[in-house]
Amino acid sequence: MSPALQLLPCGVWISVWLAIGQSLGKNHRGESDAMNYWMMFWTGALVIAGCSFAVITAIVSVFGYRDLMQMFRRLTAQGGKEKENE
Repeated sequence: MSPALQLLPCGVWISVWLAIGQSLGKNHRGESDAMNYWMMFWTGALVIAGCSFAVITAIVSVFGYRDLMQMFRRLTAQGGKEKENE
């Protein structure tokens, strides 16, 4: 998949999935095909899970980075105080 396609928001992917699902929902005679509905369901579940994972990863990365920087500043400050006491 190209990098440009990976950056599309989840809403766009859901719209594409629904459009594809409408065309897949009928077999060659125009009748409903239950297997296509299951395929659409699991495709949707996969897209939703992937988008959720991406959002959670971004949130954890941003807040985790901020917390690590605070921790390193505190450790550096504590290290300076210990050298003064020696």
